[in-house]
Amino acid sequence: MYNHVFVLQHIDSADFPRPLRPMKEPVPSNPCLPLSLPSTGFLQREADTIAPKSIIKQLRRSPSPPSIDELQEALSSPLIESTASPTISSPTLSERLFPQHAAGKAKAQAPRGRWKEPEPYEVLRAVERRDVMYLMEVRDRAFHLLVRQSGGVTPLLHAMRIGKSHSDVAVILLGAFSRYVNHLEDEEMTRPQTKRILKALRANLKLAIDYGLQSSQSDLIASFLQTLVMSEGDKWVSAQVSNISLALRAGTEGKPVYTAQTAVRKFATKELGKAQAIAALDD
Repeated sequence: MYNHVFVLQHIDSADFPRPLRPMKEPVPSNPCLPLSLPSTGFLQREADTIAPKSIIKQLRRSPSPPSIDELQEALSSPLIESTASPTISSPTLSERLFPQHAAGKAKAQAPRGRWKEPEPYEVLRAVERRDVMYLMEVRDRAFHLLVRQSGGVTPLLHAMRIGKSHSDVAVILLGAFSRYVNHLEDEEMTRPQTKRILKALRANLKLAIDYGLQSSQSDLIASFLQTLVMSEGDKWVSAQVSNISLALRAGTEGKPVYTAQTAVRKFATKELGKAQAIAALDD
């Protein structure tokens, strides 16, 4: 049995033709000129301005830094760790028949060695190679190496001396300093280990500020100064707030803005106190 419903519908529709739809007039084509893309120079300037701020913001949101106990363990741990001798087991039948599979299995089951604290020259070499991932690992496992001086230079100062090609490395190190200070607890500020690290951190920032002024690299000086003030703690900040409050109460004669600028500049370095025309710092 066949279904001829569609054939019958076609025959029936042939006797009553359907009205044709009116054709629409085509839309006339007019030439259009799209807006030109920004120049490469403009995009490069925007990237140079926004990228350091984004990196610092991302670093401040990263997980908390290692605790003081972990830093003490890193400082006291030997450079070469002794490993226990592996137990030797007799090979199985399949390993004797297929030695290539046994070698691959042994390689896959070999235990990974523990992370060994690098030497200071290895950190400087990572700065030269712009190895950001390695510097991140050093930041998380042995932060004190990022502020330690080796061969008369620190990692931050070494990155600045190389030039603008390594400005991103300087931003990474600055973000690591700011992150460490932001995650310090109040009870950790009184520990001797923390005081030594903060003292070295402040020395790094002051050297970076002076070198930035000497080499006309003033784009990061405001960030250096901000981290430097944060590392000093509440004692210095509270004292300056008290002094500025007295200047504000005295009105225009007290010169509160000048008092605040002078206090911050004197706090950092003598060279910064003499510096002028640094827009980011004035802001």
